[in-house]
Amino acid sequence: MINRNFLVTRNSKDAALTKNKFKKYNFNVVTLPLSEVIILNTSLPNLDHVSAIIFTSKNAFKIKNYHFWKELNKKHPFLIIGKSFAELLTKNEIHNFYSFNSVEELINYLSKNFLNTNLFYFRGEKTSHDLKIELTQNVTEEICYKILYKDIQAQEIIDFISKNKITDILFFSYHNSINFLNILNNNIAFLKQYNIFCLSNKIAKIFINKELKQVFHPNNPNLDELLKTIEKHHS
Repeated sequence: MINRNFLVTRNSKDAALTKNKFKKYNFNVVTLPLSEVIILNTSLPNLDHVSAIIFTSKNAFKIKNYHFWKELNKKHPFLIIGKSFAELLTKNEIHNFYSFNSVEELINYLSKNFLNTNLFYFRGEKTSHDLKIELTQNVTEEICYKILYKDIQAQEIIDFISKNKITDILFFSYHNSINFLNILNNNIAFLKQYNIFCLSNKIAKIFINKELKQVFHPNNPNLDELLKTIEKHHS
């Protein structure tokens, strides 16, 4: 896309993957990682009594290798979020899973299925949904990673955006978006001159609630649909 520079603030590994994905569409992506994923020491309990295992982020998969997950998946179906997550599992020959576009869709599914069962949830330190409260099933959790936010000032972000002639800013995470706005604090009006593309409606609402107008998101929260939204807007 000519003369458009997209800012990505994901952690360094995900930012690099996003940049490679966008390169296929001739989008110029500039990365400014504002967080990193920290994997925690995890002692896995006995899962024999569990009917299914929930993952709402690929980050949770980093605590073990794919051979471990493949063996575990033979006994327990995985409930996961996102098309890219499903592609990752299939690529590693893990096939016993149910894939959902959003946590809301997962919750709706579990309101009608796997009733009166035990579920296990591998999660991060912060989540946008408390599944132990929102689900009627017995949910056991294991916090296996956390997000470490970098110490950066608002003016540093503003200078970086200006220096790199950013035209559009991309957001993929609810908590990362909140962190970004918290850093900017009294400088949020600075964002009014940019297009903001969000992976989901829930993320977009964070920016809309700050009275930002140029906020866009796909109907289905996955990267391919986000790319289509960007193409449609700039065509």
